[in-house]
Amino acid sequence: MDKEFPELTTERLTLREPSISDAPRFHEILSLPEVSKFSNIPDSPTLKRSEGFVGWMTKLFAKGNGCGWLIAEKGSSKIIGAIRINAMHKKPSFGQIGYELDPSYWNQGLMSEAVRAVTDFGHTGFGLNRMEAWVIPGNIGSELVLKKNGYQFEGTLRQRLNLRGELTDINMYSHLISDR
Repeated sequence: MDKEFPELTTERLTLREPSISDAPRFHEILSLPEVSKFSNIPDSPTLKRSEGFVGWMTKLFAKGNGCGWLIAEKGSSKIIGAIRINAMHKKPSFGQIGYELDPSYWNQGLMSEAVRAVTDFGHTGFGLNRMEAWVIPGNIGSELVLKKNGYQFEGTLRQRLNLRGELTDINMYSHLISDR
């Protein structure tokens, strides 16, 4: 892909290209139990695992498979989270999003801003008709972020995820370009 990385800005945030040098700070976020509780991130990931995750994010856009952004407050270089289009499927025209945020920044509407920016960019910048997100039941905060951004609950996929050795349901949400 020849295009320049799409840095996004919102009222309070900068969503920027990840670098492997960001791995130690991102590792701090991923190591927080509140962050890994409702995700397929392992509890207490090693630094090497976090470096691998950041390395994967750095390649998504270049390969045309998705796009990963690190989130910082506007005017700051401190990473407070990440958001990604984990996978893009061009022929059926959909992308799957995922995100993490340092818990000290929860309940401030910051992740809602980031989700809105990435959803809009997925539709307009990448031309995707459908954006998807899955949520582990009980993750009320994430469900509220998605609903606040016009994502609609589509149903529960039973035992869809193997989470720490246990088959777990996921709730599927979607946002269509026509929902804008």
